[in-house]
Amino acid sequence: MKRLGLASAPLEPYRQAAARGVLALPYCERCAAWQWPPRAVCSRCPEPPGWRLASGNGRIATWSVVARAPRAELQRDAPYIVAFIDLDEGVRMFSRITATDRSEVRAGARVRCVFEAWSDPAVPLPVFVIAEG
Repeated sequence: MKRLGLASAPLEPYRQAAARGVLALPYCERCAAWQWPPRAVCSRCPEPPGWRLASGNGRIATWSVVARAPRAELQRDAPYIVAFIDLDEGVRMFSRITATDRSEVRAGARVRCVFEAWSDPAVPLPVFVIAEG
């Protein structure tokens, strides 16, 4: 399995939601603003953001095929698709596009978040698939 460190205590709400197959994102109540990546203080004000469940839906902003993985443990997956996803909540995530025919991948395509087990099966990671319809 691929390894990724998500042991930080501030990420606990994310990990709990991910274990249920749901995407949680930082959200500042004061600014009414979604945040990504997670940070200790809101990017707009001095308040610490909390966490909210997100739709997990968005659009591909741009994408690329990785033919030569940057790390040896990822090479067996190559070639694979990575993309910047503009979530409906207004933030952009970098992730993989999986379980998708490459011919369906294009900028602007609707996607939805699903989760895959990596190094810790208790903490699946968000990846995206082309949304049907």
